[in-house]
Amino acid sequence: MTPIKSFSRFIHLISASFLSGTTILNYFFSIGEKLSDEPSFPKISAFAGVFLIISGVCNIFLIKAGKKLTKEQKIWVHFFELKFLLALLLTPAIKPLQSFLGFDEQTKIKIQFYLVIFMLVYSVGIKAYREEVLNNFNADTVEQKLEAFQKKFQEVTNKGQPIKVQPYEFGDREKEELNEAINQLKKDSKIEKQEKQKDK
Repeated sequence: MTPIKSFSRFIHLISASFLSGTTILNYFFSIGEKLSDEPSFPKISAFAGVFLIISGVCNIFLIKAGKKLTKEQKIWVHFFELKFLLALLLTPAIKPLQSFLGFDEQTKIKIQFYLVIFMLVYSVGIKAYREEVLNNFNADTVEQKLEAFQKKFQEVTNKGQPIKVQPYEFGDREKEELNEAINQLKKDSKIEKQEKQKDK
């Protein structure tokens, strides 16, 4: 892991921990009333939201590492569109929505709490999808060879030409093992003939 990727993940983790931690504490212990008396808290919360979003976008590009994504892999990027919109609701950006819809402070606290729970599960799901399904965007060599073989097979069949198969070349060790196996078969065959003659 490069230092830039480590730093970006660290900033993202700290920002997410701060926003989700204050949300959870506010839900269970109503610390929002005490924090509202602190003039620096809204600024810190706003900065945490900005750092969360910027580091999140940076992480996407750092994980991609310049690779051109396939149609299936691009679905992973679209997952972050929903995550981005939901993350905004954990920042002071929720206030315009609160004013527009007219819900009270307790409702806002509940919305943010359940958003945190959902995003924890959602983030784990996105990570599992990238690692297990997309294989971290690494090429599958076996799949590539199969695709190349299928392509070659289609080209040959379309031209009506016979498929050329290259003969397999045995190595020295494989030749020795093969000779030993042949000799052993000969010995077994001789023993079997001798036993049959004795029986007669």
